Amino acid sequence: MRSDGPTVDHTDIVPTSAERPARSVGAAVLFNLSGLGVGFAYLGRWGAAAGGLAITGGLVAFAFGTDAADRPLLWVVPAGLWLGAAAVAAGLLARRHPRPVGARARAVPVVGAALLVVGLVGGFVGYRVAGSSVYEQGLAAQARADCATAVERFDTVDGPFELTMSADVPAARLGRAQCLAYLVAVEAGRRGDHAAAVRGYQDFRRAHPGTVLVGFAARNLEATYDAWAQQLRAAGDQPGAIRVYRDLLVEFDTPRARADLAATYLEQAEQLRAAAATGDGNSRAGLARAAVDALLVVADEFAATPSAARVPQALADTYAAATGLTAQGQYCAGLPVLDSFASLPATGPTADVVRVAHADRAPAMFECGLADYRGSSYSGAIDRLTAFLGAYPDDPRAAQARSAIIAATVLAESGGAPLPLPAPLTNNVTGPNPVTVFNNTPYEQHVYLVGPTAHEFVLPPCPDCTEQYVGPLIDSLGPADPCGDPTGRPSLTLMLGSGTFTWFSRTTDESTPVRSDVIESGYSYSTCVYVERYL
Repeated sequence: MRSDGPTVDHTDIVPTSAERPARSVGAAVLFNLSGLGVGFAYLGRWGAAAGGLAITGGLVAFAFGTDAADRPLLWVVPAGLWLGAAAVAAGLLARRHPRPVGARARAVPVVGAALLVVGLVGGFVGYRVAGSSVYEQGLAAQARADCATAVERFDTVDGPFELTMSADVPAARLGRAQCLAYLVAVEAGRRGDHAAAVRGYQDFRRAHPGTVLVGFAARNLEATYDAWAQQLRAAGDQPGAIRVYRDLLVEFDTPRARADLAATYLEQAEQLRAAAATGDGNSRAGLARAAVDALLVVADEFAATPSAARVPQALADTYAAATGLTAQGQYCAGLPVLDSFASLPATGPTADVVRVAHADRAPAMFECGLADYRGSSYSGAIDRLTAFLGAYPDDPRAAQARSAIIAATVLAESGGAPLPLPAPLTNNVTGPNPVTVFNNTPYEQHVYLVGPTAHEFVLPPCPDCTEQYVGPLIDSLGPADPCGDPTGRPSLTLMLGSGTFTWFSRTTDESTPVRSDVIESGYSYSTCVYVERYL
């Protein structure tokens, strides 16, 4: 129908309160306390409803991003301010609407809003209960060392249940860290990396001393040490196994660990004993001594273990294995082994083997010295036989050793042809022929004389004698007498048998020339010690 009157643009007309739908102020406030913008939607403010829901979503995202359960006030305060502001805004906007007429119209929206709020509160309570239940499941798994399950449960608590604001969330995060540290060591053990497993368990015990996993870590650490040592023993690496057992004893000093360590020392001694049966004397001595040291550790530190009872026999077996050169008559080569055993304590577990070593060492030293003498190694003979006399002065072979030393001294001085080994030295009466030796020098003279018998004596100095004998310049002038009248001069008379005797004398600074004299039966002889000089 056509109208001649003015037109009206209805888009510019704001509805009056009489034209707005009836709304309950209480319902609007309660609806907005849900944080979902429902109050604004109830009032027909859809833009505000969408904005309110976005703000609530942003607060939730902020809570997840900042670990709100660790700092709940950082999230609760803004969330509370927002809900309060949204409720006040909804209440103010609702006042612009007419009130519902009738009890039912007034009650239904309020009850609906209350049910929504109660449902949300109940959901949050259930949400917290569910989170607590998952956390308890994680604790139960951790308590039985099922850390794979525990980590899964703790991750769930620290993820979807962050908004419970419960102390379970940071506790779950801590439990997860503990389990992950524990699993590092467990996984290393499963790979057979015992060193890494030991470090892992030790690090775990230091970092988490109060956790329920400490007992499991301690048991696993002890088992790892044991498995590691057993693996090394099976591979023949007894020194490595000993180091591991030593570390084990520092943390777990148990009878079993001590027994296993003692048994490993025995195994090491057996390896060394087998090696000491070959090689030269020095090599055998070093290996045998190392074996003895291992056995003495068992005797000294682990006397209460079964292995300690095997030490005496093991010592005897080691000695027998290492002294093969001596048994074969290679006396010089075998001496390092005998020296090593003879230097052990003469009491305690080594007493028997030391006694046997000395019984074998004395003849070996003697025979070695004689072997040097026969081989014209006179300085070696002197050193070895002198050492023999120093160690065993009362040995029945001592007299022969002294004769050999005298003979070696003369031969070393003369550099002449080898002499037969003289008879054992007894005294200066060895035959019917008197031989007087007197000192024609102002110095004390140490005289060495060797022939069928050997003699060594000292002549005191002759104070009235000249310092030197002056011989002829030219041989054609004829011989001169270097001794002169022996009256009053220091002397010594020997009773010698027949034969050729070689001799010389020695002062502190120099030696006289080496001379040889033939002694025949039925004669008496005299000679002197003098210093030969020529004009």
